[in-house]
Amino acid sequence: MSVRDERALFTGETLQALAETAQDILQDALNGCAQDCKGFHGSWPFTQLFNLLPTTLRDKEFIADQTAAAVGAGARKLVISGAADDGILKAMLSKLPSPPSDLAVHVVDLCDTPLKANVRTAKRLGVNLSIAKADLRAGLNVKADVIVAHNLLPFSSPEDKQMVVQAWADALSSGGLLCAVNRIKPMAAYGAPRFPLAVHDEMVQRILDLQSISPYRDLIPPELLAGLFREALETSKMWYFRSKDEVITLLEAASFCILGTHTYSRRGEVPSHMPDNETIRISAVRS
Repeated sequence: MSVRDERALFTGETLQALAETAQDILQDALNGCAQDCKGFHGSWPFTQLFNLLPTTLRDKEFIADQTAAAVGAGARKLVISGAADDGILKAMLSKLPSPPSDLAVHVVDLCDTPLKANVRTAKRLGVNLSIAKADLRAGLNVKADVIVAHNLLPFSSPEDKQMVVQAWADALSSGGLLCAVNRIKPMAAYGAPRFPLAVHDEMVQRILDLQSISPYRDLIPPELLAGLFREALETSKMWYFRSKDEVITLLEAASFCILGTHTYSRRGEVPSHMPDNETIRISAVRS
């Protein structure tokens, strides 16, 4: 199956549609992002467009399935907790061909760039959407039936993780669903860049190689992409989970009941010196 077919299957979004939004997000990042997140938000759509991180597509299929089931069971208040772009919103709606008229989506992030992207997409799709530029550690200040978070917790220190998870628990109604995807890196250093400095050149070259064979390679100059991606690698400090049990313990401590987990290897997607990296997908309910 081609990458184009996979994207349409898993997220309801073609590569052409992603290409059309990538430039808007790039311009927002260049003109409005703080220095510590400009590289991340500016390069992220192109990591998707050039298929640098193919497992993200399957993460979004998980999000789509969980959302569709919850909405089918009556959930109407959906929250996206942290957003790199508008990809989570598109995934959540991809298996809802006719969203209920009373469906409401709320997006929370610290940066204007992903919030603007979600506003544009919601307007195009006719979805009722609200946004908040806010720090999750201070709480969500909304009530939710479903909260979706994709790899958000590793950006937080151990102490901040507890506050974020508690904010989710406080926002969810009893029986509300948490749909969370998190990276597990047993050997990663706490508070360090996403990848060790020694492999940054390798990662930058990888995305440039993928760009060179993409039909969308002219959307961004290679030198700009390389600079933004390197900046993202260097400025994104991460506190990755070391094990599946660490994630589950954190959620259970905030009164979440785990419904199911799925862990898969990211072998072949990340540098070869980090073979034990995994991703865990968790569905849990607020007890």
